[in-house]
Amino acid sequence: MIDLPYLWSASTSFPSDRIEKMAEAGLLKVHDGHFLYPADEQGMHLTRFFSVRPFARFPEFADWVADDILTWAEGEAIEADVLLAPDQEGVTTLARAVSDRLGIGLALWRTLPSGRFIDPTGGVTDFTEGRIEKGMRVIPFNGATLQGRCVGARLQDFTKAHGGEVAGLAVFAKGTTGIVEEVERKWGAKFYATIQIDVPVYSPEQCPLEGKPGAPKLIPWTEIKL
Repeated sequence: MIDLPYLWSASTSFPSDRIEKMAEAGLLKVHDGHFLYPADEQGMHLTRFFSVRPFARFPEFADWVADDILTWAEGEAIEADVLLAPDQEGVTTLARAVSDRLGIGLALWRTLPSGRFIDPTGGVTDFTEGRIEKGMRVIPFNGATLQGRCVGARLQDFTKAHGGEVAGLAVFAKGTTGIVEEVERKWGAKFYATIQIDVPVYSPEQCPLEGKPGAPKLIPWTEIKL
């Protein structure tokens, strides 16, 4: 049995042996430290970090996640036309597998190297692939929602700005912040997550490590070796 600190299963239908095999492959590592995310002047401070970028190296595991999301969608009678995801390394690997398994289109929202979404214009330039048209039923998807704002607000607002309707929410990993809890209360079983991770998120002025003697140096998340 592999020790997985700060991480546990969130989906009752995802096999535990698959969690073990993902962990053995290095997909489920939670990093301790002092990290900046997104990696810009407005970024938040994290005392741990988790990323799905390793899925880009191990795409075979994405099919397992897609299988479980199909089970969820069928069980909750969620019908959708398109999966909306940020165009980020690892996330796109998961998103393609999920959209293929659900038999729906894929729309990718353009992002910056910092990890932040670009400001939407409402036009086709918002997308690096696919699009959302008026009346489409959309599942906002992300690899990990550490704070909960991406699927809880940003991806939903983007969907509506392009005339789509939100059918349900899905992520591979969800955090434990108050915003995540709000999304859980609002969406209930129509908010899917494979796993849950305990990653504290702070504003710079509230960070317990910032400016403290002997504290780890703040580093952008993009510098973590994944």
